[in-house]
Amino acid sequence: MPVIGAAMPGRANNRGGFTLVELLVVMVLIAVIASFAVPRFGSFIYADQLKMTVRKLVGLIHRSAQMARQDQIPYLLTYKPGERIFVAKAEEQGQG
Repeated sequence: MPVIGAAMPGRANNRGGFTLVELLVVMVLIAVIASFAVPRFGSFIYADQLKMTVRKLVGLIHRSAQMARQDQIPYLLTYKPGERIFVAKAEEQGQG
């Protein structure tokens, strides 16, 4: 019967931990996997932002068309680059 606390054969001074080399190998593997995952994750975020912006723009176009039909006047869709927004407003009479 084995004695509790006695060293097992072949594991005299091993405390059951990991060596520095083993930890470094795991850290390198995690870094390599992350280097592939991070750019893909960034492109997913960009694609979602782009889809959201397109949906907003399409919604603005549909609302402008609906208001133009309802009011029987043309609406002008403009882009303000300084504010980075699209604006729809009724076209003033006399323009065109």
